[in-house]
Amino acid sequence: MIDYEMIAAREAIAQTGVSLLDVQASYVAIYLTMIFAYLSVAYFAGKELTRFQLAVVTFLFTAAAGRQVFLITTVGEMAREKTKQLREVYEYAPEFGAENSILWPIAIWSSGIIASLLFMWSVRYSKAK
Repeated sequence: MIDYEMIAAREAIAQTGVSLLDVQASYVAIYLTMIFAYLSVAYFAGKELTRFQLAVVTFLFTAAAGRQVFLITTVGEMAREKTKQLREVYEYAPEFGAENSILWPIAIWSSGIIASLLFMWSVRYSKAK
């Protein structure tokens, strides 16, 4: 490849990677908003919710937050692939660790959902009045 073609290829791959990380940041912001909204509901109205209301709110929260975890990890994997492509073209591209497993990011992001559910449980079933 000619030098200017190589530069254009590097730029295109790098810009795509940066765009993917911007999208991922948006998904993270939405995820954190969901977490804090659920925690607010748990703190302010957790004890007053009926079982049906609790089930609906918890189901919607778990489904929506789970979808966000899926989107965050999927876009992260796509950005990782762009980094691999960039490394093929340009030897000074950054290198990330643990490139062979998507399970760790899923586990880490899912821990926010689990912690929120535990918080709701602790508010609903606390012994203090």
